Amino acid sequence: MRSSLVKLTGVACFAATLASCSVSPSSVCFGVPVTQGAVPQLIYPTPGYNNVPDNATFIVVAYPANASLAQTITLSQKGGSTVALGPMGAAPPVIPKPHAQTLPGQGTLFGVTLPTLAAHSVYSVNYRYTNTATVCGQTTTTSVLMGVFRTQ
Repeated sequence: MRSSLVKLTGVACFAATLASCSVSPSSVCFGVPVTQGAVPQLIYPTPGYNNVPDNATFIVVAYPANASLAQTITLSQKGGSTVALGPMGAAPPVIPKPHAQTLPGQGTLFGVTLPTLAAHSVYSVNYRYTNTATVCGQTTTTSVLMGVFRTQ
């Protein structure tokens, strides 16, 4: 009896979801979460570092997938604007110290060009990605904090 009640409740919920759909009833319109497979890791500057030269021209990230699959890395100045960075290019042959150690599975190192930085400013580096999450074409945009640093 309990098993039949659970099945009936599940069928009723599914039918209610389909009834609320704004497209043809034969389409499945409820959200199916889609996750981003890889988020770059900030290697340089080390997240939390407070002495980044204001003449720094790049950041270094580790990315475990092909760089062509990466979406948008953004740089935000505290109290200022946000700019999109990229694309990912070759990592510089020498990475300034201190920098984070690349751990197994974090992927290949890539360099990302920075705009001109302001002295004595706090910046956050984020990874923003968009997913098409349902058959109905709904999209979600997510921003993941990669790290914060301060210039000299």
